[in-house]
Amino acid sequence: MTTDVFSLAETTADELRWAEQPRRRWPCLQAAGIGPKELARLGEVLGVGSSAEVLAGFSFLAGESQEPPWVVALPQNLASTLGTVSSDAIETLAAAWDEAPARDPSGSPDRLAAYLRELTEFLERYEGPFVLYISLNAE
Repeated sequence: MTTDVFSLAETTADELRWAEQPRRRWPCLQAAGIGPKELARLGEVLGVGSSAEVLAGFSFLAGESQEPPWVVALPQNLASTLGTVSSDAIETLAAAWDEAPARDPSGSPDRLAAYLRELTEFLERYEGPFVLYISLNAE
């Protein structure tokens, strides 16, 4: 399963869902196994809310059926909080995220720090709203 982060500034959730090779059409960040559950734990570490509260903020915009791909809204409060993370805080935040309870094996603190750095830069560079594009295979 792959998870990419896209901006919906230049497209819609339905257009994104049905596009052939969306990574080639719109800017995206490839998240390699970091999906809603992992991001909800990150939200808890950031103080956005409990993991369950943050997870409840992810909502289907396209693809509510069993058939992938799915386009899921990144909660605005999580995106805006991530937008305030300074580059100096990333290593500490990644270590705390790695130690979060019930963490899935998303990677080492170094891998999480690299992803956080890329994610915060992506959120800063592009306009929202932001979504997760979840599919069963890479393009």
